[in-house]
Amino acid sequence: MSFSPSIFDKLYIDILERGGIHTIGTKQVGKSNLKKSLTAYTINKHPETKTVIIDPEGSWQYTFSKVPFYRILPNTVKISEEITGQRLNGSNFTRKVYKIEETTKQDCLRLLESKEPVLFIVELETPEEIGFFSAWIIETIYQKQRILRKYHKGNLPKSYFVVLEESENIFDNSSLDKSIFNKLRKKYAECANLKIGILSSSQRLTEVSKKFRAKMAGYLVGHILEDDFIGLLQRMLKIKLKKDAEKVTGPQFRYSFFYTGLNQTFKVPRFEQEGTPYEVPRTEPDPQPEPKEETIKLKRQVKKPSLRERLKHLWRRFVSFPIPVNDEPTNQITYTEDEPEDLNVLLAEDNEQLDESLFSDESEDD
Repeated sequence: MSFSPSIFDKLYIDILERGGIHTIGTKQVGKSNLKKSLTAYTINKHPETKTVIIDPEGSWQYTFSKVPFYRILPNTVKISEEITGQRLNGSNFTRKVYKIEETTKQDCLRLLESKEPVLFIVELETPEEIGFFSAWIIETIYQKQRILRKYHKGNLPKSYFVVLEESENIFDNSSLDKSIFNKLRKKYAECANLKIGILSSSQRLTEVSKKFRAKMAGYLVGHILEDDFIGLLQRMLKIKLKKDAEKVTGPQFRYSFFYTGLNQTFKVPRFEQEGTPYEVPRTEPDPQPEPKEETIKLKRQVKKPSLRERLKHLWRRFVSFPIPVNDEPTNQITYTEDEPEDLNVLLAEDNEQLDESLFSDESEDD
């Protein structure tokens, strides 16, 4: 049960060409050691492959080699809308629509465009938020590869190697929204055609939905519980005799795994860390301009004088009556002592062309 580098070559080819491999094993069996060793091998031997690591536990930032990592802070993924409805069978459902904060979204897109490997330290709180972010990363890579395949006429110049920690957040429909789960399931089946390989892991096989298990290319099985072996792995691994089952469930060899693609057991050497990951700073959001205070200008409303009042005012200015003239129109007319009481008579005498009908109605306006 020795280790040969050719095993990692086989695992790397199978992950990219067949879509993905899932790792199963109890605690302290060495699942993270296997994934770190295989990831470091991919980065060193295949630098043309973009490596993306999603770690909700946060241990990779201390135990992995020198790669850039980016923190997904709490409250950067929020519920933007909740849609409720009723199915055809009469049962009610609630669909949650999540949204990623814009600064975090743009930083993630920029890191995915770079050639360097990237490690996402997910500090989100709920399994639903972690599952949505992981599904969004896979969705973004999937759409990019789909466009490149169409542009390059089927010859993709780039491949992706995606490592998932705590895969139950994304491969279990009880923690992920049903609509997101169904879309991700269809894209997972097409990853092999787009040169996208996914290396996932869980402690138990039952933590992964059957719809995903049917599309996985192979399994790396460490020490497991008897409950998982009986009825599940026994059919999958085609192991019937108890002495053969001890290869998987019996001796608890740490760092030992049984690969279904080669039908053999191998022991992974202990991962040796080379440097430490370094954090990529977050982009500061653009300062938002302060809202301007709206000032309401009140216009002075002045009653428009009638035609009769305007004619009286013009006549006084024409005959130069010694009366004060106010610039603003007013409804009050000031008379002098020499002014006759009936101004209509004076206007008719001095200006015969004026139409007397203008003065017939005192309240007439323009």
